[in-house]
Amino acid sequence: MEKEPILHHDDPGTKRKLESRHLTMIAIAGTIGTGLFLKSGDVIAHAGAIGALTAYIMAGISVFSVVMSLGEMATMIPISGSFNEYAARFIDPALGFAGGWMYWLQWLLTFPAEIQAAAGFISHWIPTSRVSPWIWFFLMMGLLTFINLIAVNGFGEFEYWLSFIKIFAIVFFIITATVIITRDHYGFSTWSDGGGAFLNGPVGIGGALVSAAFAFGGTELVGITAGEANNPGVAVPKSIKGTFWRIAIFYFLSIFLIGLILPASYLHEISGENGLNKSPFVFTLAHAGMAFAPDLINFVGLVAVTSAANSSIYACSRTMMAQCQAGRGPKFLSKTNSRGIPFIQAILVSILGLVVLTTTFIKVSDAEAAAGHSPFDLLVNCIGACILMTWTIIAVTHIRFRAALKEQGIPLSDLIYVSPVGVYGDYLSIVINLISLFFSGSADLFLGAQFNTLDFLDAYLILIIYPVLFFGYKWYAKSAIIPLAKVDLVTGVQLKKNLEAERQEKQELWRKIVGIIA
Repeated sequence: MEKEPILHHDDPGTKRKLESRHLTMIAIAGTIGTGLFLKSGDVIAHAGAIGALTAYIMAGISVFSVVMSLGEMATMIPISGSFNEYAARFIDPALGFAGGWMYWLQWLLTFPAEIQAAAGFISHWIPTSRVSPWIWFFLMMGLLTFINLIAVNGFGEFEYWLSFIKIFAIVFFIITATVIITRDHYGFSTWSDGGGAFLNGPVGIGGALVSAAFAFGGTELVGITAGEANNPGVAVPKSIKGTFWRIAIFYFLSIFLIGLILPASYLHEISGENGLNKSPFVFTLAHAGMAFAPDLINFVGLVAVTSAANSSIYACSRTMMAQCQAGRGPKFLSKTNSRGIPFIQAILVSILGLVVLTTTFIKVSDAEAAAGHSPFDLLVNCIGACILMTWTIIAVTHIRFRAALKEQGIPLSDLIYVSPVGVYGDYLSIVINLISLFFSGSADLFLGAQFNTLDFLDAYLILIIYPVLFFGYKWYAKSAIIPLAKVDLVTGVQLKKNLEAERQEKQELWRKIVGIIA
């Protein structure tokens, strides 16, 4: 059995019960949810087929670097709280405080957003005129909270099978769409219909980047799960290797194929209806005469958003627990129960998620909803901004991590896993993220739209909260930037030694077995 590393802080109380197959599925399909099944139609409608694909590729490049960088740090120092702890440990405790609580907010907002999406998919079969969506809100929240309260391997098993269904559905869609395009001789004519492949030029791409980031949001969850992996030094590298390429195929191919079958003008028409059950996947297959498409894709969409909501409770409760264990939150929220579950935190997430859900419905007036400002879109934009800031903090933290390794004379060969793009990928990711944040609230203004207060706050309020938390904590805790020479890398070095000792023990055992047989 793998030796446990010596952690920087006390045992967090969680159990290492997530297997390699759980982490692999979470990394591959954990991000496939509302961003792909619903928002992708809006992205194509406003940026064009190739403009949307460009936005997804740019977001994909950013998240690729993030996953590689986080994997490098998480395998060396597999602790609960992941990148928030690394930011506090390698740079400044204030950055860990601000980044950690904003990451917690990201998942807290994601939970009700996915619940709304789930109710939207259900309304395909049971219209809201017959059953209030609040019934589904309560049922979904109760079910997923219960699953997260059972055991961490219960969460992992549930997520494993939901992810398997999502992967199967995406593969089915890609194969079917390819057959449809070949059979019906679809070409590139849709690119010239309704404005062309690039709608609104660079501004259209910039405006689509936040939605693309939302679609990829959660990929970094593999770093959070490292603290509960039963063999992090082996499981985490295995789960992230090849992850990006699989996700890239699912996302990039899907967007490309949708753009070949459905013109952007048509997608703009259905996205303007502001309905959560207006999935471009449904219309792509239905457009080709597949009568069963709506039922099939709505079922898969329901599975996808259920999976994303399930992950939201997990990530939100673990982030809250880690923040409080590090002294950056109330002490009573740092505890786990006898099964290693942050019980109180998970319940609190569900309660606060219901509050957010209720508040967004109240805040969005009928006039704003008619103008396209739905509660769901309001949450998506806020979540997208949080995701981009999260990726930026991870990139900055990895740059600092590499600098600390160099300062302390620790070669990259001592790492268990080394990012193939290094700090160059971090810098590129930062640039893409900043461009995305800039256009998140200004793209419509560039296109001639009037200034809208709700749009501005929706896009930039989240960015204002970050410096308030950062400088507020620095003032309160008198924290300072940690010198490179004093950055604590002992845990990672010890884990590396443990893994090498384990390999030597296995080799020695095999030599003895071979000797006995001989």
